[in-house]
Amino acid sequence: MKSLLHRCNHLEEVYVAARIHVLGAFREHACHLHRLRVARFNIRNAKMKRALVDDDLARQIITKGPPSLRILGVNGAVWERNWVSSRCNGSVYLLVQRICGSC
Repeated sequence: MKSLLHRCNHLEEVYVAARIHVLGAFREHACHLHRLRVARFNIRNAKMKRALVDDDLARQIITKGPPSLRILGVNGAVWERNWVSSRCNGSVYLLVQRICGSC
């Protein structure tokens, strides 16, 4: 995964089926992919409970990943990143929410 992310700088979407360690490699090495919008993973060779990703980990991967990353999918669960403006004071904040799937 590390090699793929360093060699393919213009990726817009990535779909990978691999072991659970691919998420850590993605989190560490994908931040320079400024065109990446969608990342989906199918975790293999792990007990189902270990292959699940909770909302906190997904939020961390999305917020610390490439700034263009909008959708993260892991084993059918999908999270989306959006900028939302507050009606009260007009401030803008980042919202990461699960749009389908469950833990």
